[in-house]
Amino acid sequence: MGALAAEEFGGVQAAEPAGEQAAAAGQCWSFGALTGRLVEVTHRGAGTSMTWATELLWQAQEAGEPTAWICTGNRLPFAPDLLRYGVDLEACPVVRTTSAQQAAVCADKLLRSGAFGLVVLDLGERADIPTPLLGRLTKLAQTHSAAVVMLTEGEAASAALGSLVSLRLLAEREVATAGGDTELRLTAVKDKRAGPGWNDSLQVQQPLGLR
Repeated sequence: MGALAAEEFGGVQAAEPAGEQAAAAGQCWSFGALTGRLVEVTHRGAGTSMTWATELLWQAQEAGEPTAWICTGNRLPFAPDLLRYGVDLEACPVVRTTSAQQAAVCADKLLRSGAFGLVVLDLGERADIPTPLLGRLTKLAQTHSAAVVMLTEGEAASAALGSLVSLRLLAEREVATAGGDTELRLTAVKDKRAGPGWNDSLQVQQPLGLR
């Protein structure tokens, strides 16, 4: 199912996939630029980090790469939002786990198969993962040219996942415009390749799951 299939969910309007907008906004936040890396996205504002992760799902699928979404507890992606951004749900398995460590173990198994180009882990506030396990995920990402993106909550300066993270970003949601769009901003707090300080922004319709 693609973006057009979104019309089946509550009258969602089909539109240009938001991934195309993100690609046009800049090359720093793109699937190609994140392969081989362990990435942490900390968010301020409900749903912000999920939106940026959804952009990557769309880009990876457009590149023909299998994707997976791993979540903890009751944290599940909102299917109509994924559809609206052009994500093919049938090509993106969702795995539900009970803790951040279990989610990381699951990601380890998926990456070892060599079949996945992008694995997203929605970890929430309690993103406590042992350093050796993070090291294995980093090595697997490099070996298989895969992107491992972990979504956490809190202050980016807290560095929830430690020093092994290659790229740490802060995702923020600005006040909605009069037309109903929302501006999303992504700021690099740490970047081992390009250096910190770069940012990206995107204007999107407010996610249905937050209305």
